[in-house]
Amino acid sequence: MAFLKELIDKNNISLVNSIVSLAHNLNLLVVAEGIETENQHQVLDQTGCDIGQGYFFSKPLMGTQLQRAFLDINERNEN
Repeated sequence: MAFLKELIDKNNISLVNSIVSLAHNLNLLVVAEGIETENQHQVLDQTGCDIGQGYFFSKPLMGTQLQRAFLDINERNEN
């Protein structure tokens, strides 16, 4: 969704809602790329977006860095 940076505009929020709804009606998963802010994440969560990625969650990681981050999260959740 290339228009994430403009999500503050209500017209774009309506567009995102429509795209997510259309995709779900077609039994598709919706993946939002380029999530950079808490607001974008909240809006996408409210629309029912299935998967998101972007700097809001993490900078790009090498495979070993990703593995370490994943293991660290699992260890914290187990405690």
